[in-house]
Amino acid sequence: MDRDSGVTLDDVAEISRALSEVLDAQDEALGRSPYVLEVTSPGVDRPLTLPRHWRRNQGRLVKVTLDEGDPVTGRITTSDDDGALLDVGGTEQRVPFDQVSKARIQVEFKKEQT
Repeated sequence: MDRDSGVTLDDVAEISRALSEVLDAQDEALGRSPYVLEVTSPGVDRPLTLPRHWRRNQGRLVKVTLDEGDPVTGRITTSDDDGALLDVGGTEQRVPFDQVSKARIQVEFKKEQT
């Protein structure tokens, strides 16, 4: 499950309960065989592929591989439908989405104080 405002454990539990009820009601159709239901949300290693992924991760550190040149690691300061602005060591760098071949959030255990 996924949504722009994020997913809480309560959200996952609610969806899991609702899906379990539907599956249990369809027990005959499923052959009465036991099943395991797993409800999850995309992990932090999910690639940023849509503008909304960049918007929801504003302020986070991201590593971007562009179609040409070296990978860039910076903090997402803003984004729009065409690209994002990254703070790369105190310098702003515009990253157009149509030039991104791969982008992933970087896990930070201790975020820098600004």
